[in-house]
Amino acid sequence: MYTQDPETSPVKDVQETTLKDPPCFLCEAALWVNWIHVGTAVTVKLCKVFEVHVDAVFQVVKRDRMIHAITLEYCKQFHAKLVVAVPPETEWPTDLVVPATTYPELIINMRPALKGVISMDGIAQLEATGASSHTLESLNGEVENGVSVIVHRRGGVNRIVQVAAMKIFSSNMDDKVLVKLGSRKEGQTFARCELPGTKVSTQESLHDALYRFIFAELPTEFHQHGILDSAVGPQTETLLERSKKHSIPSTYIRQTLILAVDWNGSGPVCTNMHRKGVVKRSLLRKQGTFIKKTKSLRLDQMLADLVVYPVWDDTADLVYLYTWVTEEEFEALRGSRTLGLLQSWLSCLMLPPREDKLPVSMDGIDPVNQSTIEMPRHGFCKSVSGRDVPSFTEGH
Repeated sequence: MYTQDPETSPVKDVQETTLKDPPCFLCEAALWVNWIHVGTAVTVKLCKVFEVHVDAVFQVVKRDRMIHAITLEYCKQFHAKLVVAVPPETEWPTDLVVPATTYPELIINMRPALKGVISMDGIAQLEATGASSHTLESLNGEVENGVSVIVHRRGGVNRIVQVAAMKIFSSNMDDKVLVKLGSRKEGQTFARCELPGTKVSTQESLHDALYRFIFAELPTEFHQHGILDSAVGPQTETLLERSKKHSIPSTYIRQTLILAVDWNGSGPVCTNMHRKGVVKRSLLRKQGTFIKKTKSLRLDQMLADLVVYPVWDDTADLVYLYTWVTEEEFEALRGSRTLGLLQSWLSCLMLPPREDKLPVSMDGIDPVNQSTIEMPRHGFCKSVSGRDVPSFTEGH
């Protein structure tokens, strides 16, 4: 039982936490920094306690040059996370938890050379277990580009990826949020309702990655409208999924910025070939259990009313499909039970005639006319919360 008291901890009332899933670390922070305890722990039943001596640990890791280097970098990353762990961005650190210091979150921020060494061991383990040459080549490419880290841990190999996402609202769209419904390639449709986002490479910050993504994948109309930063800092969450492409467990560390855009919905749209009600009779019958749980949403009507905006990506021969939905609709569409329905509906959409599209460089310059595209890269703009804050691209 771990207890914090207002006299010795930054809490308003006495807080008690029961450790339900041993083994666990008590005071890991004491390994890496000069730590002052902010609570007390007592046993309520017979248990084993394993004591780790800091000096002894570092004497052991010094025996191997590479392990020593990785340990020191881990320590630096832990300290960097600890000193910024203050409300309102995070909870206060405790003897049990220091925010954003899970193993994947620290590894992904290490120096590229050390991440490469760690990944070499992980890829070697995959090769030993019979992974295909295509998978190994693809993972090596990700590691070289700084997109992922392949870690060999107890229980197998894990792929760690940092993802930058945007939650974009528009006042002209009744404060709906922009989502990507899926993509189309060579006549095949791939459905996956998610927030716009991209993987972050080693050389990029969160804002750099999102700025690159805006010009590469969002509708061109966004290039002429200011995307405004929120006064709220990025929201971080860790997602555990099995990569469909690589067929290995993957940890996605996703940071989401809340943004706003002044856009009136102009631009080419897809033609909805479905008649209202047809989707429900032919496909929603299989979704009966799910529909009962979401009576407030008629999915057939919702899909029929969506306006879908296509974005062509010549580099990958892809068409991305975007739309505006309410947050309730987003939660309904992103569920695994509606994936088949969404896939069938998207495959019946007719793309509009493609307009000639001028290439746009990632620095926001029209390469044909050599004119700057109107997008705030510095200065102040009105945020979602109504306060004046710097544009999110300032300084990048």
